[in-house]
This record gives sequence, C-alpha cells and structure tokens, in this order.
Amino acid sequence: MFDEEDDIIDDNELQEIVDRIVENSMRSAFETIEELGSEGWVNEKSISVERKLRITKRMVEWFEEREEFENCALLMRSIKQLEELC
Repeated sequence: MFDEEDDIIDDNELQEIVDRIVENSMRSAFETIEELGSEGWVNEKSISVERKLRITKRMVEWFEEREEFENCALLMRSIKQLEELC
C-alpha cells in the first residue's frame, strides 16, 4: 500500500526544512518588532518581560550568526529596555 522508501526524509532534507521554518519565524518576529518599534515591543502586555527578553536575545544571536548586524540595533535597544524592567 505505502512504500516506506517514499516516506523517508533524510537528515539533510529535514534540517533544511527546520532551518527554513526557523528563518521564517525569526524574520516574521523581527518584522513585528520593527512595526511595533522598540517601545511598542517592550510595552506589549500579552507576553511577559522575561519571555520577551529570551525571544529578543535569541533573535540577536540568530541575526549575528548571519552577520545581519543592522537588525541587531533595534533588538539591542529592546533588550536594554527589557533588562531595566527586570
């Protein structure tokens, strides 16, 4: 009925899928923060300060790994503001 070989995804293909999902998530989150602005993100009430801090720090790491330092400036301002609230 089903051929097992057709259902097998090798590790490289799976990693590519995961990488694309992570990239789409990071870029989408950055666009949202960019639209809100640093203060808007920091003052967003639906997410705890601690969680926003963890998310934002991970985003900085992700963008730094890709040498997209221009995106880090807004994120670093947000981190500074969030740390002041902790």
